[in-house]
Amino acid sequence: MPLDGLSTRTLANLLYYSGGTFLDWGDRARAEELWGQLDEVTSHTRDAQALLFPLVTQIALATMDGHLEDAVEAGERLIARSEELGSPMFGRQFANMSLSSLLHLGRAPEAQETLSQTAEANRLAGVQSTGGIGLPFLALVLAHLGRHDEAKSTLDQAITQRGISIDNHELPTNVHLLLLETVVIIGDRSSASLLASTLAGKAPIHELIPTCVARHLGAAAALLGDREKAKEYYQQALEVCARVRFRPEIALTRLQLAELLLEEAEEIEQGSPHPNPLPKGEGTSSLPPGERGEPSSPSTGEDTGGGDASSNSIRKEAMAHLDFAIGEFQEMKMGPSLERALRHKGLLKA
Repeated sequence: MPLDGLSTRTLANLLYYSGGTFLDWGDRARAEELWGQLDEVTSHTRDAQALLFPLVTQIALATMDGHLEDAVEAGERLIARSEELGSPMFGRQFANMSLSSLLHLGRAPEAQETLSQTAEANRLAGVQSTGGIGLPFLALVLAHLGRHDEAKSTLDQAITQRGISIDNHELPTNVHLLLLETVVIIGDRSSASLLASTLAGKAPIHELIPTCVARHLGAAAALLGDREKAKEYYQQALEVCARVRFRPEIALTRLQLAELLLEEAEEIEQGSPHPNPLPKGEGTSSLPPGERGEPSSPSTGEDTGGGDASSNSIRKEAMAHLDFAIGEFQEMKMGPSLERALRHKGLLKA
């Protein structure tokens, strides 16, 4: 439809959210095209909110490219600039997008402090929350810090004080995603099942966190013991993240897939295979096309001792995923995930 006559603010919102929609469904080129138009539109305006949108897109794209420290800095600039322009709530709401980068970098205490500052700013402004994600995001941060009881208590607080319900289909997707990641970390299977059913069928990417919906659905399926469904979701995550070049999510998906495969191999070796074990001859089925059938690296070529050809093949595939993920985590400075991946390598060598 013609865009003539739209106010700059309306046009900026249209271009930003339209770009986000294309990105969520795997079309990064179209998203960047629209966000490029957004930069042009906002270069000729004094509208505060319109001027802030280019910083919002910087957070999203820097996160996807694995430039996590740049994403954090863009979030800080967004908060500072929004205060200068007299629109602080807008800035803090969208600066939450950079909190996932803080978690990836192992800076969860800083994420918690940012949320605390936002809550205080909301209180002084007389509003309850920015975007309705304050408490759910705090619960996730606490879960990442290993404070599971506090995370559960914060989720309960969100439910009682904000009316958030895990089976409320009208909640924004970003709230559902925060809740799902949290309950998976703390091992709440019943909540994970409800949230996963709510998120099934949604766009595989969500730029407002930013994260990959399919990866979290895979993690939920793994927690619930549905290994084949988890593999399906992880494969979907790898495919869509490759299309949009979502570097951290590719590495995280391959780490989680490796963990799933190692669990499967261990069950086979112990003589109690999963009801739907990976068929023989398909040990590299979840590797990206360019890596299927490639020789194992020195660390993946070792015979782990015991097990049959099927379990050894599954372990080799898992190690290939781990080797890839470790290299990516090192380059992107994703400390917590790197430590998690290296622990698996150590266990295999022990």
